[in-house]
Amino acid sequence: MSKHPNFILFITDQHRADFLGCYGHPVLRTPHIDSVAAKGTMFALFYVASPVCMPNRTSLMTGRMPSVHGVRSNGIPLSMNAVTFVDLLRDAGYHTALIGKSHLQNFTSWPPIVKRRPAREGYREPSGDLVQALRNDLSHRAYEQETPEYWNVKDARIQTPFYGFDHISLVRAHGDEAGGDYDRWLAERAPKAKALLGPKNSLAHDYTVSQAYRTAIPEELYPTAFIGDRAQAYLQAADAVTGTWCGWRKGVEFASANLLRDDFLRRPRTLVEHREALPIFPGELGAHGSCRPATTHSRSPFREYLTAPPAQLIEPRRLSRVRRSEP
Repeated sequence: MSKHPNFILFITDQHRADFLGCYGHPVLRTPHIDSVAAKGTMFALFYVASPVCMPNRTSLMTGRMPSVHGVRSNGIPLSMNAVTFVDLLRDAGYHTALIGKSHLQNFTSWPPIVKRRPAREGYREPSGDLVQALRNDLSHRAYEQETPEYWNVKDARIQTPFYGFDHISLVRAHGDEAGGDYDRWLAERAPKAKALLGPKNSLAHDYTVSQAYRTAIPEELYPTAFIGDRAQAYLQAADAVTGTWCGWRKGVEFASANLLRDDFLRRPRTLVEHREALPIFPGELGAHGSCRPATTHSRSPFREYLTAPPAQLIEPRRLSRVRRSEP
């Protein structure tokens, strides 16, 4: 390993750990993800910072708990004043890129569902910038960069650096209703693809699970196909400029939407597998997902996520015992 290793952080959205071949799923085939597991270390049990998407992503980015970084629930964007691990990599000379989903800011411009309680009789509500312990104007346009309204503007782009990322190819929102830079990529390849998006245009199915339907979008146009395509283009362009991998340091985050295809790893992986890179593959919880096998209790599943046992490592020498699915 060189003095300055490269890092690639893969994040899959609302993805249970037991829905991977390397974790023993009897049907799903995920050979490319399995190959990453077979060459590294697998986590079996762990604590999460929060069972909800935005707080947990923010904890990953900042190394802080929600009570400290301030993103206590979905609907609260991460302050631009926060220092992320990507800021630190960038400061150390790394080229940084985010390709895919961020969700460090709100997907919609909807008002909060839970309203702030009015002040009790005889008490006065603080002025707007004094409500929280830190002054952050979260109503500023800089915190609207993942909303559909922001991307309705022609040639809209994420303002960089974005929480430390210098290069952004964004997939905003979920599933086949994603937007951002993915929208333009999709329109270039299939101008009529909009007519295939969403549950109203889905193929016939008998699914009863929330948020599940059969998309009419062909596989080669999935958001994960966009991520693989853009990731490969970014790595190739950077490699061509620098000429040598060892002389160039970078931190790249690939964050996928809900339509996960194992082979979206194939193309960017081929560019790094023969070089010195450290791939990291955490699962992102989301409001309805778990990175540990879910339990079938009638109570809220969030309790199970929050009381997961401490992290335990499966050492590389034990990985031969872990199931690996075939292509």
